[in-house]
Amino acid sequence: MKSSVGGVLCAALVAGLVACGNGPSPAQSAADDLVERAVAAGSADKAAVHGLLTGHAPREGVTADQVLGDLLHRHWDDDGAAMGMLFSWIGPDAKSSDPVVAARAGESATGLARYLGDHVADLLNLDGPRTASVGQVNPKAIQQIGVALTPFIANMAGVRSPGIAAAGFPAPGGSDPVGRNAVNVFAVVGSDKDSAQHFVDATFAVAGVIAREWVFAELDHRAAAEGPYQYGVLCRILDRGLTAEADDRTRDEFGDTSPLPVGNKRQQPYVEYDAVVGALPEITIASAIQSHNGFIGHDARYTYLFGDDGQLRDLIQLIRAGALSGQVVEGDLVNVISSDSNGRMRAPYLGFHNGYQQGWDAVE
Repeated sequence: MKSSVGGVLCAALVAGLVACGNGPSPAQSAADDLVERAVAAGSADKAAVHGLLTGHAPREGVTADQVLGDLLHRHWDDDGAAMGMLFSWIGPDAKSSDPVVAARAGESATGLARYLGDHVADLLNLDGPRTASVGQVNPKAIQQIGVALTPFIANMAGVRSPGIAAAGFPAPGGSDPVGRNAVNVFAVVGSDKDSAQHFVDATFAVAGVIAREWVFAELDHRAAAEGPYQYGVLCRILDRGLTAEADDRTRDEFGDTSPLPVGNKRQQPYVEYDAVVGALPEITIASAIQSHNGFIGHDARYTYLFGDDGQLRDLIQLIRAGALSGQVVEGDLVNVISSDSNGRMRAPYLGFHNGYQQGWDAVE
């Protein structure tokens, strides 16, 4: 089930994960038991995993965090696929119509996100300073963790509205009012290319839902449940998290130099997202106006943004493919939004942009 990494295991004493001796530590034994039972049954023991993630140790002589630490720091010989099964039920259960099932998933996700956020430095350097991340060592586990946490992305940005936020996962508050812990979660999930891409796509989808709620509220003359501030927080969490992961890989190569190297020497996030993020508010607002009204008016200068059916093209994919410039799309959509319906959305759009910037700036 696991690979032996010789001295690396004893090095893990720094994290309190193992006992160097003839037998496994209590944390190792408890971790092995959880994974082996999941493999034998073909699925995780949800009650046991929920207990672990909510701070209940599976046996005496070990803490819940020590077991989680062993699970996530281990160099699994299947890239973490079996270990990741422990968390694979959380995402689907979060969408359950049964409030008890959904709440259990939310509580489990809260504990998982808390652990990732609190231990980001160790998880980006599993075997000590300037070493490989959990996503590099156990990519299949991180991919399943990313899927498990996907329904709670909105919650991490402070969204509270049912239908957008998931149950059982509290919005940032108290000592973490603007999602600093969420930045760390995004960094850990972003340590594998596939999980990073999944989280980026899911974040863009949540942004679209927030924009739709805000646009529909404006056009229907009602108060929006969520709005530009949360949208800005969401986008900045994504930006800060993926950048933090890439900067850690840069330090792995060059050490703790300050400032970090620039240009080709500086590692980039596994997913190129920034060109889209710059235009994302305009893309999602324009799409929401079109969804509400059935179309969005535009003059001939902006025909390239629309298909033969008069509907907006898939601008995100076109920017990703390099077929369109995100900066140009952003500027042209500002004009489209501002001129549609005799300028109905011009002033609200400017207000949205200001709120978005405030949310963006609130995330350190």
